[in-house]
Amino acid sequence: MDLQNIWQNQTISNDLPPISRMSDLQLKERKNPLTSIKRRLIASIIWCLAIASCYVAVILYYNIWQVQALISVALLFTVWGGVSSYLQYKKTDDRVFANNLLTELTRYRNSLHSWVKVSNRAAVFVYPFNVCGGFLLGGVLGSGKSVAEFMSKPATLWILIATVLILCPIAYYLGRLLNNIAYGKFIDKLNQAISELSDAD
Repeated sequence: MDLQNIWQNQTISNDLPPISRMSDLQLKERKNPLTSIKRRLIASIIWCLAIASCYVAVILYYNIWQVQALISVALLFTVWGGVSSYLQYKKTDDRVFANNLLTELTRYRNSLHSWVKVSNRAAVFVYPFNVCGGFLLGGVLGSGKSVAEFMSKPATLWILIATVLILCPIAYYLGRLLNNIAYGKFIDKLNQAISELSDAD
């Protein structure tokens, strides 16, 4: 049984049972992308908690206010990432009913795509804080000087600027790549299912 048959036959009854597996809709070897997305979101929440714990440890252990301020921005972004992942998880229900299948799959696809897009864009503004915080912390610990003393040489400032200009784009594209690996193929599966349903409608 494929998507077209289910969609074309749904008008026979409005009380169709819930379709909880993608194998009910497509070829049996295909997995339900909604279930896989929920698992990835759980993993994302766990990673956010672990990273946030590391940031908190750095803020509490190193009494350097400049580093604490910069890392706090990264911490807030990580907390936002965990909360938004949880909210996205709550929105995703892998039990899709046949009588509103197209609408629900489209809603899930749009919601997930928007969430990934917003996450990528927000990260652009956070990465410079991460890089600067790490640079200052490493410099202070390595030199044994205060932040003011460490940054007193003009060359150090130029090195910091160069580090930000080099590492931030790398971090941005790496983040996009990881998001694409985590969610891209599932968005493609939802697009395929929506296309099949739209053609059958």
